[in-house]
Amino acid sequence: MRQTTNRILLLTAIMISLAYGSACKSQPAPAPVESPQPSAPRLLPEAQGYVSDFANKLSAGTKQKLETQLTDFVERGGIDLSVVTIPFDELQGMAVEDYSLQMGRQWGIGHGPDKLGALLLLAIKPQDSDGTYHGSTRLELSRNLEPDLPNDQAREIIGKMRNDFQAGRFDQALTLGVNEIISTLTQKRSIPAGK
Repeated sequence: MRQTTNRILLLTAIMISLAYGSACKSQPAPAPVESPQPSAPRLLPEAQGYVSDFANKLSAGTKQKLETQLTDFVERGGIDLSVVTIPFDELQGMAVEDYSLQMGRQWGIGHGPDKLGALLLLAIKPQDSDGTYHGSTRLELSRNLEPDLPNDQAREIIGKMRNDFQAGRFDQALTLGVNEIISTLTQKRSIPAGK
């Protein structure tokens, strides 16, 4: 009797093993998980100075005035501040945060041993049927400037620019943004007054 019980247990174990093995074989093997490869940095356009108007939205007079103002600011405060407009399609699906960070790095924005720098980027879509402009705006700061102009304050500056941006008044939007950034950093860092 004991031998019969052992044979039954052995046969049951074999049948379960075969059934389990068949069930496992009928399941497709999971696809190997590939770690995402970091995308190669894109080659971005060369800077045109402190103001690079690749979207051709600024008047010549405003562009020159901003260039002079930003040159004075870097001389007084040791902080590079670059202003860039691009057509929105130039992002090519890249998040504006990633694009601005890559641009800051490729252009070497940042002055002195602390690499003090800021980049104000406007990615501009064509006007919609109502004549309103849309797009993305980003204020990218070097690590050593982040405490002086935290995210909530950067959002506030961009918010102040919004109405002019949407109305296509890019001269006013960027002049306002630059003035707010310079004013904030001048106050927080005790930078001497400019010209």
